[in-house]
Amino acid sequence: MTKTLRLAAGALAVGLMLAACGGASTPAKPTSVSAADLTKTGEFWNALTVDLKDELVSAGKDRLGEERPDGATQIRAVDTAALEREMDKQFTNTAKRSQTIYSIYRGANDDLAKERLDSLMGQLETLQDDGQ
Repeated sequence: MTKTLRLAAGALAVGLMLAACGGASTPAKPTSVSAADLTKTGEFWNALTVDLKDELVSAGKDRLGEERPDGATQIRAVDTAALEREMDKQFTNTAKRSQTIYSIYRGANDDLAKERLDSLMGQLETLQDDGQ
């Protein structure tokens, strides 16, 4: 066997072994989260299951409620599923994946809370107009 043929056969053997073993190892999917994970990036968020995202959003609500005690009730009132959808949307943007989960969470919470307040104010105005 020529040297080139032996090298090709060796490379083929290594390739087959990697294929049989699943190729390069991929990082394990997270199986749990904690409030400390709010400092991780969107890459981590994208690897989470829906249940773990629920837990992390809840941790975000707790943290934001501690930072803004006067608004804790409004923070908790923001729909968790809507927050998760908005965060998923934000983290599909490659440039935003390097941001922390908490920074995206805080922005999403503020935006959704403002939308909710605007909606309630609109309903109140409608009620007032109907009552006149």
